[in-house]
Amino acid sequence: MRRENFITEHLASGILDTDKRLLYGIINTDNYDVMGYVFVAGDTPDCLEDVGCVEEDVEKADRMGVGDTLYADWLTDKAVIIVKLRDTRFDGE
Repeated sequence: MRRENFITEHLASGILDTDKRLLYGIINTDNYDVMGYVFVAGDTPDCLEDVGCVEEDVEKADRMGVGDTLYADWLTDKAVIIVKLRDTRFDGE
């Protein structure tokens, strides 16, 4: 039975569990060819290259603080948003 009287739709929920030092969330807006999201974890910001980020965006994402966002400079304007979710590379050193 389809319920259409809900105010919101919960499309996904969960808890990210990774030991990687860096974690980014990448959201594709409606300005991209499809809407979607992906989470990328790694030990260096180069992990963003695995999902198609260009070198300039990887460098900008590396300088961001946790909770900061970045519109990627490629494809269509405001089509891809990168959110830095974790950066523990320098904790305890």
